[in-house]
Amino acid sequence: MDVAQSCPLCNSGIKSISHLFFQCDYAAYIWNKILFWQGVNRKAMDWSDELKWPQEHAKGRSSEAEVYRIALAASISYVWRERNQRVFQDKYSAPDLIIKQIIQEVCCRGSMKPRLARKLEMLELLSLALG
Repeated sequence: MDVAQSCPLCNSGIKSISHLFFQCDYAAYIWNKILFWQGVNRKAMDWSDELKWPQEHAKGRSSEAEVYRIALAASISYVWRERNQRVFQDKYSAPDLIIKQIIQEVCCRGSMKPRLARKLEMLELLSLALG
């Protein structure tokens, strides 16, 4: 049985953890939009840099740091789900749908922490303005 070596999301990159979650055009589009939504002024990086970035810029208990970490985890989870959906069910979701789902997840998880309420309200208003 031949196992495809190309990325199931973009069909062009070589499968790797860094490519799948942050360098693939599909995944990078999603992560860049999630970064923009949070007000983080940078583009997607490779896997190791993405894991280092929060250690320097999103550590601690600030609402921005906590929302960032929730968004990172949700983004990785939703990209992985999309990958599995394509590989095992031959189903495809538009990246903008995934972005909306990630934002909903972040808001839902964050709403369980009352001290994140103000930050989440501002982000929800921003997501409504962005459409």
